[in-house]
Order: sequence, then structure tokens, then C-alpha cells
Amino acid sequence: MRLIKAIRKFKRLEKIEKKLMLNIYIDDNGPMLMQIFHVKLAIEWGWDISKKHQDGYLIVVDFNKNKINNELNFERFTKSQLFASFEKYEFIKRDSYFYHIHPSIKAKNMQSIIYQILTDVYDYQDKPFSFALR
Repeated sequence: MRLIKAIRKFKRLEKIEKKLMLNIYIDDNGPMLMQIFHVKLAIEWGWDISKKHQDGYLIVVDFNKNKINNELNFERFTKSQLFASFEKYEFIKRDSYFYHIHPSIKAKNMQSIIYQILTDVYDYQDKPFSFALR
């Protein structure tokens, strides 16, 4: 399945399955690069999400010491144009950042944001990655 189809399926199914997440990985067996899920799921987990983000989706990137190239990825992240659009969220002694996406975003625009993160933060031009709906 292509990423755009996975995003469309995610947006359609998350209305039924409230705990659905779209996870992006380096490859089939590699570490997770980012997660996408509905804001309401984060609120259910006890995240202190601002009132302006009560609906829509979150793209979460997580920087922890166990990830490959973590320091380099984090440096690219802080220098990217995307960084200003992310909000920091600290939990489980890791640095996580989330990007809020309006609920009416088109799948193609969500895909563009994901590709921009893959390119700007993880330096993934033309490298394989995988994704899964969970």
C-alpha cells in the first residue's frame, strides 16, 4: 500500500476505531520515526494539550538516546523550518514534539508534511521506509 492510501484509510477508519495510529518506521524492522493519531487519543492518555488543539491529528516525533543518529536527527530538526510549527511535550524522560494538523486536512497535504519531516529531520531522500496502521 502506498502512503497516500494508508493516510486515506487512517482518516476514514479513525472515526470508527478511536485508538488507531499510523506509525512510520525506518524499514520493516527498524525504529519508529513518527506516529500520527487523533488528538482525542492524546487527551485520553493524559497529555496536556492546549485548548486550541482539541480536534484534529498530531504528528509526533520522538528523540531518545536509543534511536539511530538521534543527535544528528535532533540537530536537523531544530534547524529545520518545521521546528517552529512543533510543540514540545516531555513524557517518559524523552523529548517528544508534536505538530497539530487541522481535522479537515486533505490526505495529500498530510503526506507532504510527512515527507517533509522524513527529508528535513531524518534525511530520507529516496530511502525506503515503512508504515503501519495500528
